[in-house]
Amino acid sequence: MRENTKNYSYIQMDMLRHSLLRLFVYYFANKINKHTYMCQDYENVMHFLEQEKGHVSIITTNWDVLLEQYMHRKGIKFDYNFNSEYVIDEIAKSKTLKRKSEDSIKFLKIHGSINWFRCLRCGTLQVCGVDECGQYLFDDLKEEKCYKCGQIAYGDQVQLKPEIITPTMLKSINSQLYNNLWQNAAYQLQKADKIIFCGYSLPIADFEFRYLLKQSIKQNAKIDVVLYHNDNPAEAPEGYNVKSLLPEKRFKDLFSGNKCIFFYKGFGDYFAKSISKT
Repeated sequence: MRENTKNYSYIQMDMLRHSLLRLFVYYFANKINKHTYMCQDYENVMHFLEQEKGHVSIITTNWDVLLEQYMHRKGIKFDYNFNSEYVIDEIAKSKTLKRKSEDSIKFLKIHGSINWFRCLRCGTLQVCGVDECGQYLFDDLKEEKCYKCGQIAYGDQVQLKPEIITPTMLKSINSQLYNNLWQNAAYQLQKADKIIFCGYSLPIADFEFRYLLKQSIKQNAKIDVVLYHNDNPAEAPEGYNVKSLLPEKRFKDLFSGNKCIFFYKGFGDYFAKSISKT
């Protein structure tokens, strides 16, 4: 590690990591705030969730909060399933997040989220609204403050750290937060009779998640894989060994004992057809 970063001190590396996390938060929060919420594909997903409420859970490696915003606008309840008292809602300030009702959808974000921030003093996880998401990271007039212990960051100090796992081969998931989330994800997968992968290519870098999927999904569980036409092996150019690099082969190799069905017209088309079948 030091051979690749010998020109930087450990303090400088921490500052660099935090700066990169801030950039991730800024980019995704900016995209979310500019979204018009008029996408028919997501509307189809919402109709599906409304129909299957009580029978569906969501596990995602994404950091963005677009799906949560659509659910909030549709009045669909969801539960992050933190299982921890060290979580507070920034909007509610001092109130501890309570477990949602039984009709809420379990929404497990196993790589963190752009609206989650960890206090470096007391360890509390702070969940903020989309409009407030990371404002204090970029606006000097906004106070970077933990609503649990009250500690304030002065000057260039860092008080709240974005709680996201970056897309690297070496991921740090050995905290109480992620232990709880991953255990909950394993439980949901173990009891599922059908798994729907949406826009997920099963990348090699996610070897921890691949292991979780392999160990948790039953061999008699049906698997639908929803991708786009550019992932379709049937449309791959002839004469090149492209098919072996596409997601379909990775899914078939990992779930050789399961029946995998592939859809290449996107998630909007998939969920529109799922709705029409019910």
